[in-house]
Amino acid sequence: MAVSFSIVLTTSNPKYLPRALSSIARQTYTNYELLIVNNVSVREIDKIIASYQSIHQIEVIANQTESNIGALRNMAIAQASGNFIAFLDSDDEWRDDYLQVMYQALSDSPPAIFAYCYCQIFSLLTHQYQKVRALPQVGTNLTNAILKNNFIHTISSVVFRRHLFTRLGLFDEDFFCHPQEVDWEFFIRVFNVGKPVIVPYYLVRKGNDSLNSERQDLTLQQQEQFDRVRFTQQLIRKNLIQKKLNSLLEVKLKLHPKFCLSISQQSNFDNREISTNCVMQPLKSLKPLPEELVSLVVTVYNRETYIAATIDSILTQTYRDIELIIWDDGSTDGSLAIVKQYALKDQRIKVKSAENQGQGTALVKAIALCKGKYLGTVDSDDLLHPEAVERTLAKLKSDSDVGMVYTNHWVIDTEGKVKSLGKRSLIPYSPTRLLIDFMTFHFRLMRRDIYDAVGGFDPNLSSAEDYDLCLKFSEVTQIAHLSEPLYYYRWHDANLSRTQQLTQVKCSAIAVNRALVRRGLSQKLRLELQLNPSYRLQRQRKVANKVFGIGLSKTGTTSLNDALCLLGIPSIHLPHSLGQIEAFDGATDLSVAAAYQKLDLLYPGSKFILTIRKPSSWLRSSYLHKQKIERLHNGKISIWMKKLDEQFFGQWEFEPTAYLAAYERHLTSVLSYFKDRESDLLILNIFQGQGWFELCTFLGCDLPDINFPHKRGGVVNDPFITLDSLAIANLR
Repeated sequence: MAVSFSIVLTTSNPKYLPRALSSIARQTYTNYELLIVNNVSVREIDKIIASYQSIHQIEVIANQTESNIGALRNMAIAQASGNFIAFLDSDDEWRDDYLQVMYQALSDSPPAIFAYCYCQIFSLLTHQYQKVRALPQVGTNLTNAILKNNFIHTISSVVFRRHLFTRLGLFDEDFFCHPQEVDWEFFIRVFNVGKPVIVPYYLVRKGNDSLNSERQDLTLQQQEQFDRVRFTQQLIRKNLIQKKLNSLLEVKLKLHPKFCLSISQQSNFDNREISTNCVMQPLKSLKPLPEELVSLVVTVYNRETYIAATIDSILTQTYRDIELIIWDDGSTDGSLAIVKQYALKDQRIKVKSAENQGQGTALVKAIALCKGKYLGTVDSDDLLHPEAVERTLAKLKSDSDVGMVYTNHWVIDTEGKVKSLGKRSLIPYSPTRLLIDFMTFHFRLMRRDIYDAVGGFDPNLSSAEDYDLCLKFSEVTQIAHLSEPLYYYRWHDANLSRTQQLTQVKCSAIAVNRALVRRGLSQKLRLELQLNPSYRLQRQRKVANKVFGIGLSKTGTTSLNDALCLLGIPSIHLPHSLGQIEAFDGATDLSVAAAYQKLDLLYPGSKFILTIRKPSSWLRSSYLHKQKIERLHNGKISIWMKKLDEQFFGQWEFEPTAYLAAYERHLTSVLSYFKDRESDLLILNIFQGQGWFELCTFLGCDLPDINFPHKRGGVVNDPFITLDSLAIANLR
């Protein structure tokens, strides 16, 4: 007799597996097969499974390589023979009549493509039931509801008809961060094609706290929150593409993080201990030194719009004995040129530049060059009050027990107009309160020797390295607050607080957890973090979601990048990774061209510009460019650049035949990919004189009254290139 149910159980942790297997063995409905996918087979797991051989038609699928949950389930589905497929997580368990009730529900409702029931959340640590996530109200549009929130708490509460996987496909293995995200992505697809039958009984007991591990930088529960927020964005974007709404709508994420400290379980910790245990012994009082030099550091990355005003605010300080270290972190706009012009006029400025490595690394390297006894940092789009250095320095010199002093700040807009008084610095300072509120914001001046003593900035804590540093300072010295607004914090769309909000909160949580360990509180207090994300769909703006120049190097990508910036579209030229693109509205050159299909999926609704030129002149220019790179770098080419060329051209060394084949292959691929999306692709021949008219018409922008940027200062007289009928052979 054919089996009715195929039960899929994936496992890699033996701790709670017996509970799941026992609940299967107790089922009153016995017409089933059990498919167990054992991820990276462990001997202990094999022994547990062997003790349950009495379960009907048990089959173990041993996976020899580490795989994500979607891949494991897909292995089992491929071998399933039942009419219905039920999934059971290894830390969950079913009520004895689960299969019987679900079978009856689907049999009584033939139109339903799947059935799901209620579940109870059971703490495996406290052995108590917790609050159950509420289901949508009766009458709710479930297709829209599942897009906003995965209200089906666990896939262990769902039974699918097997033909559904043939119709929709299997689990998306790209959503690998956490099982609930794999489930959510699949549920969104399911609700788009049919309706379920809801079984209003608690038939599943879901284990909670089963994934607890030793405290590290982030607990698994905290990491799961970040993964879920990040992948939810992708889920919504993917669904917009499926519904063909990606050209009209875009998803916006806003976080409302809440940090709080709670007493760990099984701890006799008294809240009153916080005031005495949170602060380590301060350093010895420092003797005044004859040197009074103050070092100010500015790291710059594509801030040509604001960097001049920032430098002016520093050079006009009433306290004159300063040095200004400016580190350009691989800017692709005019930032470095502006900085160098200032350095020629004022000997107090020292300029260094390097390939883009991120703000944290740039800060650490810049500070290593500082010679001052006191140290401060200024963001490259912000401003200092003329008396900021003088007033903060006076506090440090008057009290040798103070290692850092910070001020209030104004929030200003893109034009420099004051919007409001910054709220962070209005929070009363205390070393304990600093664990959950970052009030020691800008401007900060600190003693350099204490900076060195606590280990300085951690470059790995992207966009939260300053919070981590302040926590370390608070543990070894006193921090003073000047309640005067001596800093102007500029708020705009390219702020790291906006473009890297999720990363910033994550790194802040890591900084707090590390502080708890340093203060000896990690066993008594735990950090509880709620991200509270909100998503909203808004109409696409006039300029596309992002603009990508997907032409090869030496086809005018630098000129295109400059043109986008002049149109008010912040763009990056030759980004080293896809992560760098997040903070910009545009990107150009080979690394973008190599990833254009992936970028189309990550940023739906974007516009793509294929820059071209006559192949013979492109080959000549590419050859000269490759020679120039070898000469400038003395043959020591960066690894990522070599890998990029090897990926695209098959080799690093210039070879005309290989290069021409890659050029034609890329051209054919792009034209084929955008065959039915002509409005999303512009083919631009800058060398033939095309420029503002074609670009602005394509993007829906006004024509600027300046010349189109061209690095050669004029138009190269290339013969006209025709692309009729994809006649690539004619391009030779």
